Amino acid sequence: MKLSRKNIGSVSDFISLPDYAPESLEPGILHLGVGAFHRAHQCLYYDELARAGETNCGVFGVSFNSSHLQRTLKVQDNLYIHSRVGNEISHRVIGCILGIASLKTGVQMAMDLFEKPNLKLVTLTVTEKAYVEESPVIDFLIEGLRRRKNHDYPLVICSCDNLLNNSARLGYLIKQKLEADIDFSEWVNDRVSFPSSVVDSITPRTSSLDYGKICKDPGVEDDVPVVCENYRSWIIESVPLEIDLAKVGVTYVSSIEPYQQLKLRILNGAHSLIAYGGMLLGYKTVYEVMQDNMFKALVKKFMGGMLSTIADLPDVSGTEYIKNTLERFNNPMIEHGLRQIGEDGFSKLSQRVKPVLEKTAGVKEKKILSVPLVLWGIYEWRKVHEKTGLSPSEHVNEDFRQKISETGSESGLEDIIVDLFFVEEVREDISSSLHLFERLGARGFLETLLAV
Repeated sequence: MKLSRKNIGSVSDFISLPDYAPESLEPGILHLGVGAFHRAHQCLYYDELARAGETNCGVFGVSFNSSHLQRTLKVQDNLYIHSRVGNEISHRVIGCILGIASLKTGVQMAMDLFEKPNLKLVTLTVTEKAYVEESPVIDFLIEGLRRRKNHDYPLVICSCDNLLNNSARLGYLIKQKLEADIDFSEWVNDRVSFPSSVVDSITPRTSSLDYGKICKDPGVEDDVPVVCENYRSWIIESVPLEIDLAKVGVTYVSSIEPYQQLKLRILNGAHSLIAYGGMLLGYKTVYEVMQDNMFKALVKKFMGGMLSTIADLPDVSGTEYIKNTLERFNNPMIEHGLRQIGEDGFSKLSQRVKPVLEKTAGVKEKKILSVPLVLWGIYEWRKVHEKTGLSPSEHVNEDFRQKISETGSESGLEDIIVDLFFVEEVREDISSSLHLFERLGARGFLETLLAV
């Protein structure tokens, strides 16, 4: 029996049910890029708001890639089971999603929301590669804002993607496309806020999990559950917002960049190191990698090097952040796949690692900080040359693939990596690492980094 409003009473007692009627919620939030992370992270905050009696926290979502989630959730009346796992395990049914559209079906409903005064917040999790001028996401937002301008309603647009100054970047791209329309551009400047943010809660793809081990409910079936760790964080640049997110633990700060750097460089940067190094050693999940004492020590050393590039934060201890992040990576109930983390590596590394390598004066552990680029290059080289069973998932241009295919050995990747990421300052480190990897193999090379 499928989970739905009709049979929600059949859900097992250990799963917390919403004490609000989803139909009573107003669509105060429009989210672009509905996936597992959004449903595990932001929707948990909105669900808590609804349980606290707020009514302006209903979510309407837009998917840019597939209509599968839209179809599946519709059958379940947009209900799904949310599980948090770790030292403590909890389950709840979330009911704050009011509907989902895809670009092929239902998008008019999403556009209509821009003309409603009760829409207060637009959020995005569309991945790093969507932040380019010629993007369906940018075009969608411009059309929505054009409609909103007709009513002169203000709006807050908040990116939750892993980019430095993410919302500022989004606002810049929108305004660039509106450069010729001075009236529209001035209205966006006056009436639309773009507060940047940083979000955090490790969320694996549920499809890769044996979900029955986590939440076996004999009462109902859920085809789209989500699983995440207990830890969560959402930090936003201070901006007037009528939805009271602070009520459920969202933090507002005057300067977001140091918090973004902390997460991007230490957690996400280490994830990239783990993903490519782990796959080259034959591992499949972050947890497996963290059981390898050599690799665990390497990750800790990498994090320490990254910490030296970040300004001190008044309310966060860098050493405690590293300690807690290592503990989070060591959660046996989070089967975070390395292939998932390794997807879109060029876009991710450009945000997580490249900025640190552009100016390395005074940076500790300089060589180890360039290693994710080296491992990514070798990972890509092996895919192109069919040296491993690694699944090709990287969205890179044909010129890049052609250059890799013409490179006869892994040690010959130096120019490709340096030129692609514009990291001339660490050319010598990259060259040395490539030659060591070719001579010693993956494990031998990684072991040498601990001795540096």
